[in-house]
Amino acid sequence: MLPRPAGALQGARRRSMSAGRQARATGFAALLVAVATSPLPPTAAASPAGPLAPAPSVAPGAPLPEERFARRLSAEVYGFLPYWEIDGGTDAYLRYDLLTDIALFSVTLTSSGAIATSGGGYAAITGANAATIVEKAHAAGVRVDLTVTSFGYDKNSAFFSNPAAMATAASAISAFAQSEGLDGVNLDVESLYNADFAAYGTFVGQIRAALRSWNPAARVSVATNGSISGAGMASQALANGADRVFLMGYNYRTAGSSPAGSIAPIVRADGDKSLSWTLDLYASKGIPADRILLGLPYYGRSWYTVSETLNAETTGSVGVFIPSDNLVSVPPGSVIQHDKAEGARWFAVLDPATQQWTQTYFDDPLTLRSKYELATRRRLAGAGMWALGYDRGLPGYWDAISAAFGTIRVAGADRYATAAAIAADAFAQGVALAYVATGTAFPDALAAAAAAGAMRAPVLLVTPTEIPAATATQLARLQPTRIVVVGGPGAVSDAVLATLNTLAPGGASRIFGQDRFATAAAVSAATYPVTAGVAYVTSGTDFPDAVSAAPAAARDGAPVLLTQPGSAPSSMLAELARLAPARVVIVGGIAAVSDDVVAAIQAMLPAAVITRLAGPNRYATSAAVAATLPAGVPVLYAASGLGFPDAIAAAAAAGAQTAPMVLTTPDALPASIRDEVARLRPARAVIAGGTAAVSEAALAAIREAVSAP
Repeated sequence: MLPRPAGALQGARRRSMSAGRQARATGFAALLVAVATSPLPPTAAASPAGPLAPAPSVAPGAPLPEERFARRLSAEVYGFLPYWEIDGGTDAYLRYDLLTDIALFSVTLTSSGAIATSGGGYAAITGANAATIVEKAHAAGVRVDLTVTSFGYDKNSAFFSNPAAMATAASAISAFAQSEGLDGVNLDVESLYNADFAAYGTFVGQIRAALRSWNPAARVSVATNGSISGAGMASQALANGADRVFLMGYNYRTAGSSPAGSIAPIVRADGDKSLSWTLDLYASKGIPADRILLGLPYYGRSWYTVSETLNAETTGSVGVFIPSDNLVSVPPGSVIQHDKAEGARWFAVLDPATQQWTQTYFDDPLTLRSKYELATRRRLAGAGMWALGYDRGLPGYWDAISAAFGTIRVAGADRYATAAAIAADAFAQGVALAYVATGTAFPDALAAAAAAGAMRAPVLLVTPTEIPAATATQLARLQPTRIVVVGGPGAVSDAVLATLNTLAPGGASRIFGQDRFATAAAVSAATYPVTAGVAYVTSGTDFPDAVSAAPAAARDGAPVLLTQPGSAPSSMLAELARLAPARVVIVGGIAAVSDDVVAAIQAMLPAAVITRLAGPNRYATSAAVAATLPAGVPVLYAASGLGFPDAIAAAAAAGAQTAPMVLTTPDALPASIRDEVARLRPARAVIAGGTAAVSEAALAAIREAVSAP
C-alpha cells in the first residue's frame, strides 16, 4: 500500500506545513526552489450527492448490521485511510455518503501472531479520532474494516510456515476488530513466495471463520498486486471465502522505471502491464469481475528526464507526488496536460540552474473518473483508493466518485438553473452544438430533446425575452460552436436570438413552424436531411410520452414527431413521407395517439412496421420505452412526470449517453419504474430537479433500485 509520508508517521498528521508534510514533499519541492503554484485547469463539475437520509443508530462498539448497510451508490467504493491521515479533521473531510467501506490502515503482527501494539497504526486506530470515524461511518451505513499488513518474503514465509502463529493471529485479529466495533478485515500481504500461497489462502479462511463467529455479516477482503502473483493470491483468497479482492492498480511504474508515465495506466502503448492488462489477466485466471475492487492512486510520481516530451526517458527518481502537498510547488506558467491514452495528468519542469528536466505524472478527478468508468465497463464490484486524505484541500475528488457511482440530484434554483446544472454534469466544454428553447412552455422543447440527444448536445432554457444568468454561464462554459433555437419569435424573441448569436463562433439560428407539429417536423428535417430508418410519434398535447421517447429516438437515430391525439397533422405526415422510415414507433396509449392516427400513418407508409410502446399511465409508458435498452446502461436519468422543464433537459442528456430517462411521481417511485431501474442496472443515476419535483423519498427509492443485487 505504499507510498506513505516520509516523516512524522507517529501520531496525527497536521494539515499545516508540519515536519511530516515537509518531509513528504522534500524530493519534489527541493527541485522547484523559487517557484510558486499553478492550479489545475477546471474540469466539468459534477453535482454533489444530496444529504444523507436519517438512519437508525448503531450501538457504540457494535458492528454494522447487514440490513443497515447503505446502498446509496451504484458500486462499492472502498477507501483506505492510513493512520497518518487520522486526525481531528478527518471526520469533517470524509464524505460518508460517497463511500461504502473505509479500511483503517493498519496494524501488524508479531512473529507469534499477536497484534503489535507499538509502532504502526495501533495507537491511531484505537484512538478517539478513529472511534469518531467508526461512529459516523456506521451512522451513515458505511462499513469500517481493519487492515492487517505483512510485508517481506522471508517474514511472510516464516509466518505461513507456522500453523500455531496463523491460528493465534486469526483469533487476535478477530478479537481486535470486535473490540473496536469494526465490520471486517482487509489482509494486505505483500511479497509472498509461491510455496506459501496455499497457507495464505488457509489464513484468509481462518480470519473469516473467526469474524463470522461473532458477526455473521463480517467481510474479508485482500489486497493483491497487478501481476501474476497477485492473481494467484486472489484465487487462493476467494477459494477460502474472501468476499472482495482489492486490486492495487498502481505502481505500474516505480522509482527506477523508464520511460516516465502514469503509475496507473489504463493501457500502455508499449504493451507493458497496465490496468487493462491486469484485468484481462485476472479474468483469464477465473477471478469473477464482481469480486474485484479496482484500487486507484490519489498520488503520482516524479522523475528526472532527458527532455520535456511525453513519456521521456528517465535518468533518476525525484520521488512520490501527493497532490494535496505537492501541487503548491508546481511552478507558475506550467501547463498541466492530459495523457488520454494512459489516463494521467502530467507536466514537465526545467530547472533554470541545472537545465535538468523533471516530469511528474499523477491522477486527479479527471483521470480518476476515466478509471472509474473502466471499473464500470468491466462490471467490477467497484473501485477504491489509496489513500483517503491525499486529496484534502483539493476540489473534485469526491465529485468524481459521485459522477461515476452516485445516485445524485442535479438541480438549480429554478428550471433554467436546473437545465444548466444537467448540462454541466453531462457535457464537457467544447460541444459542437447547443439547443435553446423556451422554458415557459413544452411543445418546442419536445422535438429539441430528441434532436439534441442524437447530436450529443444539451438543451438549455430561456424565457421569451431573456437569457437567464444560469443559462448564459453554462453557454460560456460549454463554448458551443453553434446554437440552435427551437421555436418562433413568440417563444424565443429575436432579441434573445441576437444575443445568442454572439455566444457561439458559428452563430445562432432558428428552427420553427407554424405550430408545434410543424416545428417538430422542421427539427426532424434539419437533423435528418436525407432519411431515417426509424421515426417516433407521440402526442404533442402533453409532454410525458415525448420526453420518455427522446432518448430512445436519439439511440436509433430517429426524430420524435408530434401528433394530435385524434388526427394526424399534415406536417407530421409530410415529414414521415419524406423520411420514409422502415419502422414507426408510437409512444403512448390510444388516448394519446389514437388508432385513427396509426391508420393514417400506415396508409402513408404501407411498407412500414408500426409498433406501440405504452402502459396504463405515463410512468408505465416511460418504463416500456426504457425496456428497449439492454441492462448495464452507463447512467439513468429520472425526472418528475408532472413538470416538463427538468425532464426535457434530462432527456437530452440521456440521449447523448445512450441512456434512458424515466419518470416518477414527486412523492414515490412507481412500481413499474422501480422494477425497470433494477433491471437496467445503471452505473449511476441522475435525479433531475429539486425536492419539490422529486422528493428525497423518491430519490431514496431510485438509489435502492440502482443498488439492488
